[in-house]
Amino acid sequence: MTVKYTRELLAATAAATASLDEMLAALGKEPNKDRRKYLRRKLTEHAIDTSHFRQAGSIYTRELLQEAVSACRSVAGVVRFLNQRQAGGTQAHIGRRIKALGIDTSHFTGQAHSRGKQGPTRIPAERLLTRRPWDAKRLPGVRIRRALGELGRPELCEGCGTGPEWQGRPLTLEVDHISGDWSDNRPGNLRLLCPNCHAVTDTYCGRNKNRSTAPDPADGQDGGAPRNGGVRAPGKPLD
Repeated sequence: MTVKYTRELLAATAAATASLDEMLAALGKEPNKDRRKYLRRKLTEHAIDTSHFRQAGSIYTRELLQEAVSACRSVAGVVRFLNQRQAGGTQAHIGRRIKALGIDTSHFTGQAHSRGKQGPTRIPAERLLTRRPWDAKRLPGVRIRRALGELGRPELCEGCGTGPEWQGRPLTLEVDHISGDWSDNRPGNLRLLCPNCHAVTDTYCGRNKNRSTAPDPADGQDGGAPRNGGVRAPGKPLD
């Protein structure tokens, strides 16, 4: 059955992502020119806030892929690390991106000389979950969720208790920045919410934005998923 893309679904996904490519990936689509064009038109048509989006470019940045490659021993492992669907197109796209960036994969166990070796460790949660510099890029929700898990945060919606599955289908819990400031990734400012609970928060989709125009001198110093269990109204698919 073809998935329909309603305003509600697109707004929720846009709020939990940081670029058109990241939105497409969250919706299970490999980014391409036509899909970006269609998605951009629908976002404009529905007046969906994308002011937090990064400038045009791949969602798979060098920084993100370098961390993923360092923590994994195969491209398939990188796909899992990034919490993306294990689809052939996605894996091939990520593999090409890694190669294009020239990221070292000599430790991958697919290489005969590296079988049995353990890859380098990932960046620890304590280094990720901080207040980021004002000019830093937004930290992807997948990395925030993983870091919270490393600190012992249960994978449950803090509003209703829903877990990572709904009506037998996977559900990605979204990262909510309580203050509305997505640069403040300190654990106390973060909570995991299901899409429904997230949608009724005061800061959802940019409501009551509270990101100051300069770093806070007092202390010097956060995703996204479709409503897997919801009913979607008809609309043109991205295919």
